[in-house]
Amino acid sequence: MYNNGNGAKIANGSFSTRYSVYKTSCRMYDNYLYDDYQDILYVASAGNEGSSGGTSMMNTIGNPAACKNTLAVGASQSSGSKLNEGDMGSDYMTMFSSRGPTADNRMKPDIVAPGSTVQTGNAHSAGNGQDTKAVVGTSFAAPIVAGSAAIVRQYFEEGWFPCGTIGCGVSIQPSGSLLKAVLMNGGQNLERVQKVLGNVNDKVIGEDLKPYDNSQGMGLVNLAASLPLNDGTNFNALARNNNIIKDGEEHTFVVKAKTRSCPNPTLSITVAWYDQGAANGCVKCLLNDLDVTVQRTTWNGRRKGRLFRGNNNVNGDDRNNVERVRVMIRNRRRYIISIKAANLSEQSIKYSMIATGCFKIKKVDA
Repeated sequence: MYNNGNGAKIANGSFSTRYSVYKTSCRMYDNYLYDDYQDILYVASAGNEGSSGGTSMMNTIGNPAACKNTLAVGASQSSGSKLNEGDMGSDYMTMFSSRGPTADNRMKPDIVAPGSTVQTGNAHSAGNGQDTKAVVGTSFAAPIVAGSAAIVRQYFEEGWFPCGTIGCGVSIQPSGSLLKAVLMNGGQNLERVQKVLGNVNDKVIGEDLKPYDNSQGMGLVNLAASLPLNDGTNFNALARNNNIIKDGEEHTFVVKAKTRSCPNPTLSITVAWYDQGAANGCVKCLLNDLDVTVQRTTWNGRRKGRLFRGNNNVNGDDRNNVERVRVMIRNRRRYIISIKAANLSEQSIKYSMIATGCFKIKKVDA
């Protein structure tokens, strides 16, 4: 229960409808989260319609996973001793997981989690000693992400940010968009889809995957890569929680790379924002567009070199209300992170940002 802001802040919906255009149900979810419940994260299972007759099926994700402000979760294979014979493990996506894009060409699902041979409680054990059982479906992947979101929320509330020890920072009440940004920022790329043909043990490898596709979205949820801990993980983080940005305004952050002893010299930035509900059947449902870019900069502020845009889109992404940029950085070089309100339908909106990597914060203009 929400209880006027004093109750649950993470909701999980392990159900979905058939693939359709943007409709009234999505408009309701999006408006509720945008207007009254910005502190809520709604996690939705993508559905299990992603294959037919051994063929991957795109355009199969249903609502509410296909809504703009929900966090849509697809299913990867699991790992460990409970795998079915022949399963390739958590670097591979299940074939049954429903795929995007949405009818207005937005990326979905947003992220994936184990959804095949997941061990769960057995409500019908009847005293036979079988207290758990193996289950399959995105309905079981979504709660894994919801549980991960609860840990991220606790991290901010207990003041672990940004130094990775309880109480080292101030307590933050994270918005739903910040939780969404953190989880998607740490997503790890899967390798391929694993098909299941005929007999349950007849497993073959399917198509390759890539980041920002409509099979895995931003990849497999990975908390270890999402936020720093004081345990030798050796990366820094910069965050903004429901920052207000006006139409046409640009917010910038300058960081200096410190990669000499860094195990992973990657700068990863994700920005997420809740968007207003759109019209039924909209061809382009995003109403408020932010653009995220990263570029090298000199000590005196001159920008130079390649401009990296959100979601690997060379022309910029004007469809999705989550954008991620990943850049390999070099020691002692400076990089400027830019968030620009490219085209808003109102005077201002709120966004959340997380940046992780081996860097030192040099300048913030936001």
